[in-house]
Amino acid sequence: VIFSSNDFLNDHVLQLAASAGGTEFLSSLQLIQNTVDWALEDRALLPLRGRAHFSKTLPALDEDQKVFFELLNYGIVLFGLLGVFLVFRSYVHARKSRHRELLTA
Repeated sequence: VIFSSNDFLNDHVLQLAASAGGTEFLSSLQLIQNTVDWALEDRALLPLRGRAHFSKTLPALDEDQKVFFELLNYGIVLFGLLGVFLVFRSYVHARKSRHRELLTA
């Protein structure tokens, strides 16, 4: 399959087409998806592809879950910073001890 130009997949072209029609213009993207499906000659891929024109969002969390994940994120960051600090401190300590050995020798 040869396409003479890749301009139809350009973001600007897709944005202009979407703003003109007031909806998302996905025909060029569907052309590429159908071409890949045809090139692979696998008809089982066709039903797997989503036909929806909206973004799939995650389910909403209740307040307890939000607090849990927020605290988990803060905890991971704090442990990461502590780990970096300990690695840096051990590096500085090892460097100082090497300098002491060189000076005493």
